[in-house]
Amino acid sequence: GTSHSCPIACGAGMIVQELFNEQLSAKDVPADPGPAMVRAVLTNTATDLFGGNNGNGGTNTHVPNPQQGWGSVNLGALISFKDALYVSDQEVLFTASGQTHEVLLSRVDPAKPIKFTLAWTDAPGVPGTVALVNNLDLEVDDNGTVYKGNVFTNGFSSTGGSADNRNAIEAIYLNNPGPGALVVRVKAFNIAGNGVPNVGGALDQDFALFATNAT
Repeated sequence: GTSHSCPIACGAGMIVQELFNEQLSAKDVPADPGPAMVRAVLTNTATDLFGGNNGNGGTNTHVPNPQQGWGSVNLGALISFKDALYVSDQEVLFTASGQTHEVLLSRVDPAKPIKFTLAWTDAPGVPGTVALVNNLDLEVDDNGTVYKGNVFTNGFSSTGGSADNRNAIEAIYLNNPGPGALVVRVKAFNIAGNGVPNVGGALDQDFALFATNAT
């Protein structure tokens, strides 16, 4: 239940902070990860509970779902990929809708999936509404095949679907990408608020982009 899972997740977040500062910083990973990066790391490295106790009454549905979220916290997965991480934490600042940031990444171990996770700390919303103020979208272009964030089938990303306009965390997991580099794209679909107070102008949003098994 939540009385156990919440403090465990909180402690795991503190360990992520320590790992970035004391171990991963030697591998050119920026120290002092922000809250969005900690969320991205815990999401990306979580274990899918499909086939086990996933809290869904035994129906065995893959991540992501309302019962297990993105899975069970697994810091061992982060350690196992310590030499194959991509980290971009608050390095890019969107200041207007329609702006785009791209990076080329390739899979390191062909026997394992490559996983991308985008997270951001949104500006305060309007009470009584269920909507993002600053809406970012994650896309991955695999040799012309485009995957959208949070469009999943059986635990891995699938083509089609619609861009997510409800969640401030998006992920794309590719089990069998094509050869060569993948174009990872973060798009500022709508920038309507001040997502980074005391920096820049009244309309802005930064983000955390994290990938495992990537270079």
